[in-house]
Order: sequence, then structure tokens, then C-alpha cells
Amino acid sequence: MIMELKLLPEDLRKQRECEQILNDYITSFRELLVHEKEQGSAKDLDHFTETVNMIRRRHLDIVPKMAQAVVKLNRVNSSEGVTETVQYFLDRLYINRISIHMLISHYNALLGEEKTLTGMVGTIDQQCDILDVCNDAYDAASVMCDQEYFEHPKLIATAMDTSDLNEATQEKVSATYVPSHLHHILFEIFKNSMRATCEFSEKKGVSELPNITVRIFKTKDDITIKISDLGGGINRASSSKIFNYMYSTAPKVALPDGGASYDGLSAETLPMHGLG
Repeated sequence: MIMELKLLPEDLRKQRECEQILNDYITSFRELLVHEKEQGSAKDLDHFTETVNMIRRRHLDIVPKMAQAVVKLNRVNSSEGVTETVQYFLDRLYINRISIHMLISHYNALLGEEKTLTGMVGTIDQQCDILDVCNDAYDAASVMCDQEYFEHPKLIATAMDTSDLNEATQEKVSATYVPSHLHHILFEIFKNSMRATCEFSEKKGVSELPNITVRIFKTKDDITIKISDLGGGINRASSSKIFNYMYSTAPKVALPDGGASYDGLSAETLPMHGLG
């Protein structure tokens, strides 16, 4: 990641937030090199644990920092926006961050134990209940939606395990997964769905918000989660842009001129919109 950061387009690399991220990676790499020649004693293990936890805390703000740098880049060069090079780099950066944080969290959760107190193997739940995680993510998004729009769409969620021949247990879909990762994905989708539903219903003068529907299906090969709403949708011409980092149908969040750090991806003024 250090070399990739150094090879970024100059306009982005010179952003203050991007320079901070590069310096953080260099510092973390140097701190890890100290442990290369250690013998693995109890004292060494404690020292290593302290180091990796300090590294994890140092990199907590990578996502909002890089988002702010990219937003500033778009202001400087609004005609091109995010190029394919930057898009590729951001994918690499965020996947790398997820991987490192998962390994550190997994290491902390175990620390010599085969299972945690909750029965999970580190951060991995071998019997992760998909519907339960979905309901938890919906509840969390509902709180934010209530703060913004004073109401939220209701949820209708069902699950079906077609590989289970026992009708009594078919409605429980489980898998070996990291619950926190699934929760984060569903939480962001529910936020988008609720925002679109609330704003589209207000625009159309609908008195009662339509429901958000979730259907979960498990076969012997895979698991499918289908989330649908009546939030107006997106036109076909824009569908190819939805995974671009600088594209959003939501209003832009105003960034402070001082370049303050963010706790997560949401600004306090518009929590349902992220950084847009």
C-alpha cells in the first residue's frame, strides 16, 4: 500500500489527508519490523499485541480521510472526477483495510483461545443467522432515519433454506460468516433504501411509507439476499455509475474547511447521506 500511495496521481497524492494516510502506513510498517527478530516469549507477545492494537487505532480514520481527499480532488478537477486509476486504488485500499482490521480483531478475539465466550471462532460465527443480522442492521438504520425524517419504512423480512428438508427449521438461514461485515453492508443498504423511500414518498404526497422487503434464500450452492423498496429507483443511464466513489443521488454533505476528522462515513448534519 505504501508504494501504491506513492504512485497515486499527483493531485490526489498532495492532498493533506492522503499524505497523512501514507505517513500512517510508513509508521505502522516500521513498528512491525521491530518484532521481526523477537523470540515469541510472553513479554514479546504482549508487546506485539500492544503494537497491533495501536496500529488498528491509528488507521481507524482511513475511510473518511480518503473520502475527504477524493471530494477535494473532485473540486479541483470536476471535469474528470475519479479516474479508473483512482477507482482501482480505492478498491485496493479499502479491501486492504478490511483485511488488516479483520486479522487484528480475529487475533484479539482469540489470543490463544479456540472459541470466544459467545461461541464464535474469533470474529467468525460458524452459525451466523442471516435474518437476525438483517433485523439488527434495519433497527440501527431506523434510528438514524427517525432522526432525519421523524419516521421510517417498516420491514417485511423472510428467510427460506431450500436445502433444509425439515419444514420446522426451513425459515432459519445460517452460514459461516463475519457478522459485523454483513451488518455493515446491510446497514448501508437500508440507509439508502430508507432515504429514497422517505424522500420519494414525500415528493409523491404519499401519507403512509411503503414497506421495505427483504427475502433471504439459501440453496446448496449459495445464499441470496434480495432487498426491494418503493423509493423511485434509478434510471438505466445512471446504473453504470452506482459503484463509482464520487457518484451519489443524495445531496452532497458539506465538508468543513478545516478538514476535521470524521467518525465513520456520516456527517452529523446529514447522517442518512454519508459523504455522497
